[in-house]
Formats: sequence, structure tokens, C-alpha cells
Amino acid sequence: MFNGECKLATIWLFSKDTKTTGEFYRDVLKMKQLEHGETNSFDGGGLRLSIHPLPKGMDRVPTGECFLVFYVKDGLEEKYQQLKKRGVRLTEGIKDEPFGRTVRLRDPDGHDIYLWQPPSRSSIKFRNVSGIVQHYEKVLSKLEQ
Repeated sequence: MFNGECKLATIWLFSKDTKTTGEFYRDVLKMKQLEHGETNSFDGGGLRLSIHPLPKGMDRVPTGECFLVFYVKDGLEEKYQQLKKRGVRLTEGIKDEPFGRTVRLRDPDGHDIYLWQPPSRSSIKFRNVSGIVQHYEKVLSKLEQ
């Protein structure tokens, strides 16, 4: 359908309190804030993460329908400890999965967030994720230029 003409550019999350949620992404997750105000937008490394006020007539923040995943090349334990020091309520500790290691937390509105570190290249588990890791590394190398 898109034939490469359209690119995913933004992820929208709704919030009951965009100020508090914006502060979470800026101050706790240390994301670069691009827009301030009623809508808060952040640099997601090739995508924009936008926090929007709950639309009129919507009585609850939709959660559980999607989640954010932050790719962590190395140092998941360090990131986990940093989040704990910042007072983040982590929903579970570092978890070993067939696709690597994860840490799960929630933003102030209850949106699930995962930090994901793929298995080492020498691990048999790496073949489960080699394609996506190569893709992320390619994208990140372009962003770092």
C-alpha cells in the first residue's frame, strides 16, 4: 500500500495530565523535548513521540493496546539502576526472554514501556532477533552521523 512513500513519523499517546507525563519522558527517561505546551513532543530517534491531551468525550487513557520499546545496545543493568534511583516504579526486574533481556515500567498514565537489550551475537538466541538488530544498528548509525 505505501510502496515506501509513507514513513512512520509519530507515535501519539493520550494523557490525562500532559505536564506530568511530559516531565516523566523529559526528566526520568531523559528524552530530548521538541515541543512544550498542551502537547509535548520528544525526539524518539527517527520518530517523534507526542503526548496529547485526552480528547473531549474520552473518559480514560487507552492503555494496553500498544507499548513503547527502547532499544538498549549495551548496559541494561545500568539503565535499570538509573531508573530505580529516579524513583520509577518498575513493574518487574530484568527479565530474560528468548529475544534478549527486558525491563518493564509504566509512564504516569499507565502506558507500558520496555527497555530491550538483544542477546549477545555469540548467543544462540541472537538468531531470533538478528534481522531487527541489524536494522536498528543501521538506523542508529545514520542518526549518529
